[in-house]
Amino acid sequence: MGTPKKKEMSETVWCCMYIIRVYSFLLMILGSGLVAVGLWLRLDPVTQQYVNSVEGLDQYYYGTYAMMGCGAFMILVGFLGCCGACCESQCLLCMYVVLLVCLFLMEVGGGVWAYFHKDKVKEVITEGLMTTVKDVYGKEGSGEVATKALDSLQSDLKCCGASAPTDWYNSYYSDEVSTLSLIYSVPDSCCKDVTVDSLSEGINSSFH
Repeated sequence: MGTPKKKEMSETVWCCMYIIRVYSFLLMILGSGLVAVGLWLRLDPVTQQYVNSVEGLDQYYYGTYAMMGCGAFMILVGFLGCCGACCESQCLLCMYVVLLVCLFLMEVGGGVWAYFHKDKVKEVITEGLMTTVKDVYGKEGSGEVATKALDSLQSDLKCCGASAPTDWYNSYYSDEVSTLSLIYSVPDSCCKDVTVDSLSEGINSSFH
């Protein structure tokens, strides 16, 4: 009578260990991907240009570090799970469960923070871009990096200005750099050609 129960228990334990191995392996793959994306976002020259075009966006780099740290933590948790399942070590499996709970709470906390601060992040990005458009773009010296970065941003994303082409009205570029005799001018990198009626169109569209 005892043998079938032991056999059934051993099969159940083996099945659980197998599930833990598979889940832990997937966790390591996801963690590696997160680290890779974090490194790419931190080191990619084009992305750095985008960040440099927005004043006050230095906290972007903290986000990439947090992403890489979270990915490394996922790899550690997955490694402990694989080792604990393969060696059937209760100590490693207990550590695995505790760290897995911590990882879950950390991800939930990060998701809640992102949800409640998404408007603030959008506001910071928009204000930074607006400052670059109005006061920095087209200036020699310190403004050259931001100028090139904003040109790349507008060309790649097919956009114009921080929120609309009318953002260039009363900007340094439109008033001091451009030689066009229009109400306002936009750079060649903009996706839209501005005419004399563009400002009125932008104003009218804002009321609809």
